[in-house]
Amino acid sequence: MEDIASYYTNVEPSIYLLKETLRQKPRKDFLEIIRQKRNITDLDSFFLKDAVEFLRLSILNLLSYKFLMSGNFLAWGEVTNYYGAFYAINCLLRLKGFALVHIDYVEERVLRIKIERVQGTCEYKISQWKKGNPHQFLWGKFSEFYPELCTLDLGEIFIKERIRWNYDLYLPSQSMSHYAKKQARIRWENNFLDPNFGVFADPDAAIYYADLMADTGYHEAGLGDFIQQCIEHLNKIAERSNYKAYYVSFYEEIASGIEDFGSHPDTIREVQSWLRSSIANLEKI
Repeated sequence: MEDIASYYTNVEPSIYLLKETLRQKPRKDFLEIIRQKRNITDLDSFFLKDAVEFLRLSILNLLSYKFLMSGNFLAWGEVTNYYGAFYAINCLLRLKGFALVHIDYVEERVLRIKIERVQGTCEYKISQWKKGNPHQFLWGKFSEFYPELCTLDLGEIFIKERIRWNYDLYLPSQSMSHYAKKQARIRWENNFLDPNFGVFADPDAAIYYADLMADTGYHEAGLGDFIQQCIEHLNKIAERSNYKAYYVSFYEEIASGIEDFGSHPDTIREVQSWLRSSIANLEKI
């Protein structure tokens, strides 16, 4: 597996997104590239741009999840949490040079393409992706690229949980029940991102909060872990990059910008601490 920190040393993140760049090419040109099995180059900067933007969206969804719980919107909050994780895995997949892109054209069918960096090169192989569930496919790829972070079975659990909260009428139909409101309130009032959550000298209190984390907090804590993995991988790139200032500026933008969004103050502070710690470490280098 390639060393992504070394790979991106001389790559400056683009100001343009991958999809918006690709859609400038006519559909027939892509089909011809695919037919000829011709690799393309000069996509690295767009992959980096997408990665940082996926991280931004993941963080915003974490804040949205927490905010929704303050209003007792349990079902939609859980769906929002899922998409926070989904954005995070796409951030990490982009860093590995992998993307599934839906390119929409006016008066033409949507073109779904799979883009994957050819190992040991700066070239990308493009193929048409015609069938299947894109979420299942991407979680499967994530477990393949990052087996230490996710298994195929865990990815399936994420997907099924989101589908249940999104489409299974049984769960969202209970959103106005006393139980659902209580569950939302627990999610709002507890900071499950806190690494010291549930650390008490009193064994009874420690057991209670450990159970609370296991029963309720794992969604929030899991999303937080994914976001921190994104930050950690980007940090490794930034440490070696000739464009370190870009990453510092990006972290500063997010850390200050999220203060304008409604969420639990503890959640905002926790995320800010991750970003500002990264900034401080990068500025030492």
